[in-house]
Amino acid sequence: MPNDCLAAAHDKPPAYQSPMEESSQFSDKAIRQAFVRKVYLILTVQLAVTVGIICMFIYWRRLKAWIWMNPWFTYVLFPAILILAIVLACCDNARRKFPLNLIFLAIFTILEGLMLGSISALFYADAVMWAIGATTFVTLGLSVFALQTKWDFTIASGILLAVVLVLMAFGILCAIIRSFVSILHTVSYESLQYL
Repeated sequence: MPNDCLAAAHDKPPAYQSPMEESSQFSDKAIRQAFVRKVYLILTVQLAVTVGIICMFIYWRRLKAWIWMNPWFTYVLFPAILILAIVLACCDNARRKFPLNLIFLAIFTILEGLMLGSISALFYADAVMWAIGATTFVTLGLSVFALQTKWDFTIASGILLAVVLVLMAFGILCAIIRSFVSILHTVSYESLQYL
């Protein structure tokens, strides 16, 4: 009996097994890459719809004038988006079941586009397009980083990359539009907001 206890005390602990090894369906590299492609395809569609809605608000003169006369529209969208975010955070069925999750994602994208469009209607179109360009630059940079599989896209490296890309976009925009001081202030505010 004492020899059994002594032998058990000298045994090594079991080897650590990562949750991504063998037990997960994401352990296969091809499955992970297909999943990342699917996520970024959905993100691309969301961004395209949002940019389309924003362009509608900043270039359609009657709609832009209507937003200036009816600021309640923007204020109504804030609680609608907040309620939708709470529903998506709290209800598992709303975000995990197939047709329902895409419906909620489409509603969220449209509401976000309407809110951003109604806010963008209050600014000059050039400033809004520069902000969209900076956002596109950061999004594409993060997408390229996430799609390469050599490094893991963890929170620390993701935040560092986002900060570097935002600062690069800001520097490029400063070099291009130095003479437009009012546009530069708007673009810097919009770029820093994405941090």
